[in-house]
Amino acid sequence: SGKEAAYDDAINNLTAALSLDSSWGVFGAYTQLGLAYSAKGDAINASHWYKKSLEVKPDDAVALTNLGNAFFRLQEFDSAIVYLSKAVLANPADALALNNLGSAYGSKADYENAISCYKKAAALNPNNSESYRNMGVMYTRMKAYDDAIRCFKKAIEINPSDKTAIEYLNSVNAISGNHK
Repeated sequence: SGKEAAYDDAINNLTAALSLDSSWGVFGAYTQLGLAYSAKGDAINASHWYKKSLEVKPDDAVALTNLGNAFFRLQEFDSAIVYLSKAVLANPADALALNNLGSAYGSKADYENAISCYKKAAALNPNNSESYRNMGVMYTRMKAYDDAIRCFKKAIEINPSDKTAIEYLNSVNAISGNHK
């Protein structure tokens, strides 16, 4: 596709620039290479370049988040938790990193930590339905249906076209016998 070719061009140009002069915006080039590979769906190469960028700036919250997300895509949830936790420490106001950290915990069935992350993300960005929807999914897995219903309703209140939250709400209502 045209997009795929554009990402390939970006990768080739950035790699060529680094080979000419590795002092030229190394951090930025490494990060852009990671983003280009991530956009292509290549989390393995993306993680390689994010790691390289962290060699230059070890506490960069965006690079930490990107690496954590790459590990999440690779289903390496322990590594995702490590890097997303570091990202949150570097930038405690990053609701997206908190939400993604919650998803990594949830993927390991650590629902308590997942919910804690989603609550913090929702407090930072109360108009993001995703945090409430994800929290509802965790409560559903814990069979805490009243809490799940409350979260799904909040997600739908924020984003009435959130089909996933609507489907979950209908499902949880049917499971719990709540037909409100």
